[in-house]
Amino acid sequence: MGYVSLSLRLALAGVLLVSAVGKARDRDAFVAAVRRIGRVRGRGSSAAVAALVAAGELTAALTLPWPATAPFGLGLAGALLVAFTVALAVAVRAGTGGPCACFGPSSAPVGARHLVRNAVLLAAVLVAATPVRGTVPAPVESWGVPEVAACLLVALAAAAAVAALDHLAELLGPP
Repeated sequence: MGYVSLSLRLALAGVLLVSAVGKARDRDAFVAAVRRIGRVRGRGSSAAVAALVAAGELTAALTLPWPATAPFGLGLAGALLVAFTVALAVAVRAGTGGPCACFGPSSAPVGARHLVRNAVLLAAVLVAATPVRGTVPAPVESWGVPEVAACLLVALAAAAAVAALDHLAELLGPP
């Protein structure tokens, strides 16, 4: 389970890092999304919430890979994902979503696939945080380069797929 947990934590860290960087690259698009999706009124309030979200994502991303800080990172990632999912669900239900700007500028409107994506990410948080009963995992310090490299490779592929979800859906969806 140690390899699965590390792979999931690295994938979550990658997703959150890409998300935070995307928000920082086009801050105005994300502030507008916070106003529209999160229903936060006022430019100053929206900008403050947007900055807090990006800081939370960056903090979680930087704490997830390391065993000593992983519990904090998983808790923060879970809390962020629950908040994002609630905000997205309310926006989808009300039909007020518009583009998400979850990973930077986007033209894809908020929809069911974003809710499914968040549910999968929340499941990853739960699996990564759940110890397997009756097993004693090998300490991370005893892992070799091949094991860590395999976890990193799986995590990079998963994070890239999640971050590119809207682009993949557009590419593979109906014309």
